[in-house]
Amino acid sequence: MVETDMGGQSAGMSAGTTAGTTAGTTAGTTAGTTAGTTAGTTAGTTAGTTAGATAGNMPNVTLSIEGTYLDEFDTNHEITVDTWTITYVGTNPSVFHIAQIDEAQRYLVAQNDANNEYSPNLWSRFDWFLDSSNQLYFCQIAYDQASQEEASALNTANRDDLMMGCAGFSWSKLNLQNP
Repeated sequence: MVETDMGGQSAGMSAGTTAGTTAGTTAGTTAGTTAGTTAGTTAGTTAGTTAGATAGNMPNVTLSIEGTYLDEFDTNHEITVDTWTITYVGTNPSVFHIAQIDEAQRYLVAQNDANNEYSPNLWSRFDWFLDSSNQLYFCQIAYDQASQEEASALNTANRDDLMMGCAGFSWSKLNLQNP
């Protein structure tokens, strides 16, 4: 399993500071390429983690489903290595800051933006699936978890049941508009 885990994002986001190559972390700051832990945040890409950073701040982190999509309800989904932004027709965007990507298991964990209408500052998990014709589906199996760890552990999405396998609901089809 190749997992990129950017745990501790809430500490880094609340303080709003990140550093790419510092020698360690202090309360609310993060380090991207060195090892060390101070005040409950973690650093070090050698272990596959960067605390408080988003995937886009890490070298060699990719997300295979990056692009602009429309779902079957004409909802826009803008997916980057940093954020998953969902814009329902006539509403403000809901932004989810990606903190963990697991390409092998096809899921990511993100912290809900403070300005989201629903479940601000909580944690979400998005699972995805490509069918035999490469049609992309997703399931936001978690949207209101208290921590990144809780959201990551909620692995109940059932890829074998696209009609009911997303917590009793269907998986949503995403149609690529722009890679």
